[in-house]
Amino acid sequence: MGRDRSVPSERMQFTISPDGENLNIRTPKLEKERIDNLVDEYGFQSRASFCRHMIYLGINTLVENDPSNKDYSESTNNEAVTIREITPKGEENAVEIDDFWEEIMKNKFLDIVENDPEIKREGFSVYR
Repeated sequence: MGRDRSVPSERMQFTISPDGENLNIRTPKLEKERIDNLVDEYGFQSRASFCRHMIYLGINTLVENDPSNKDYSESTNNEAVTIREITPKGEENAVEIDDFWEEIMKNKFLDIVENDPEIKREGFSVYR
């Protein structure tokens, strides 16, 4: 069942011509206004030049930051947070284990998972 064409799309649509020569972009009105503001703010000559620049920027960023291209071997300098780093130093700064556990679960756990290059997260699943 197809999309109701009478209701405007809320997303950008990219279409490549059958010959592969042209890329067309359709945007909802709000996105068009946002793009127009950025065109003006950053001094682009047109929406098209802005879109071309953003597409190339996105492609280059993806290639440079694609985690599947990185080798996270044991020789890699791993900056992941360890339990040792978040444990208070000194007996005078000791906390109850229940409070410590709660602090880790509330404020640290997601940061640790997200910042460790060896940990992968997909939704609510976590694995190495």
